Amino acid sequence: MNLKLVEVSARDGFQSQSVVLAVSRRAEYLAGFIQAGHRHLEVGSYVDEKVLPQVSQCGELLLRLRDLVDLKGIETIALCFNPHGLEKALDDGVQTVGLVLGCSDLFNLKNIRKNKKECFELYQGMRDQLRKTDKTCRFYLSTLTECSYEGRVSRNVLFETVERIIKEIAPDELILSDTLGALEPGEVSDIITFVEGIYPLENVGFHFHDPYGRALLLMDRAIQKGVRIFDMAAAGLGGCPAVAHAAGNLASEDVFTYCESIHINHGIDLKLHLEHTKRISEDLGFVSSSKSYQTLVSSLLGGGQNE
Repeated sequence: MNLKLVEVSARDGFQSQSVVLAVSRRAEYLAGFIQAGHRHLEVGSYVDEKVLPQVSQCGELLLRLRDLVDLKGIETIALCFNPHGLEKALDDGVQTVGLVLGCSDLFNLKNIRKNKKECFELYQGMRDQLRKTDKTCRFYLSTLTECSYEGRVSRNVLFETVERIIKEIAPDELILSDTLGALEPGEVSDIITFVEGIYPLENVGFHFHDPYGRALLLMDRAIQKGVRIFDMAAAGLGGCPAVAHAAGNLASEDVFTYCESIHINHGIDLKLHLEHTKRISEDLGFVSSSKSYQTLVSSLLGGGQNE
């Protein structure tokens, strides 16, 4: 079994942190991950620096990153929210463009400042532009079952939205994002059963937030159902700045220990990964709640986190 593991800490992880790291430091962090064996990485978002300085300036970031490491064979992923951002991403050589949509209108208005109808119209044009290139379209569907603004998202709304994305956008990858960490194992199974009937399962992934500590359980259920693409974040960094109580991603270290327990080769040099993750956690003042991270730091680096 092969899994595609996407390290998202340099985008999803950083965007919710109060500390703004210098672009040069972000580039060093990503370079360290690549040296540790990561091959799929979110690098940032094409957003106004005044809005999200933690993840902006992707062009400069990629220039610095190319000075540090060879990006051949590396998938660089950046989020784009308008045609201007898309043009910049293409000029900067981003390999995969991420588009984001929530099932709920209020989430879209808060996060993208457009309702769902306006988002679809916008993304159809951007997708048409992407088809003229050799770049990949990665589509993140957020607030799958629950929205902090609108409450419970009905199954009909979720499935109708998935159908529209597949029909009107036809992304290369569809990433189902549990924004509030509200998914339950049975819901994961039901969603996969629906999606695989209308879209290739090998192109479906999950992005689990982990406020309740069950993201790894959900990943296991998705794997049992045939999903092979998963987002993860070093030390569990992450969350959505537009949504309260959405803190924490599925920790990369939890994924690594899980893979080893079922004899899947994750291909990561754990010591090198942890060295860079520990430094960045110290820079951010972030204390990880992942027991796997804490244990691996202690056993492989000889000390606790943030010491």
